Amino acid sequence: MDADTIRTYAEIGTAIGTLLLAFVTFGLVLETRNQNKENIKVEISKGKDRRLISFSDKGVPQYENNAPKYAITAINKGYRSVTIRDIEIWVENTENLSHLNWLPETYGFEKGESVYHFLPFDLKPGDYLPCKIFQIDISRALTYRKYSREIRLTARYISATNHTFKSDPFWHKIES
Repeated sequence: MDADTIRTYAEIGTAIGTLLLAFVTFGLVLETRNQNKENIKVEISKGKDRRLISFSDKGVPQYENNAPKYAITAINKGYRSVTIRDIEIWVENTENLSHLNWLPETYGFEKGESVYHFLPFDLKPGDYLPCKIFQIDISRALTYRKYSREIRLTARYISATNHTFKSDPFWHKIES
């Protein structure tokens, strides 16, 4: 091998090394950006729960058992805490059903009791914030606004930095 061939191989090796270093640096920059980004997944599920109806004359709570509800859960899939400041339900992305009876909660592991949280709520990485709302409350809000059929809804969690995290749309049949 002559000196020119060796110099050419050295230049090729230097170029390849520089490209690899650039790719690694670019990957680290992207990873850092993703770690600083709020990443909340919102999921919806149906279920049944005990619903407070009223209080008796003696102050004893009266419940409806097995009332249909939606469980709307925010899951922090990111690397940093996110402060949740509001939870909303939207009708076909056009109208906010505000002032519903939200019950953000988690369940105690020892006795299965509900532990209620108030907003704003600091959602740490890997944690989740379930929120239940009874289907009758949504139906009443929709009926009040003159809706009368099956409606497509979207749940939204809003962070303190005004980022909106939406669920997939879901259908709600209005029952009176």
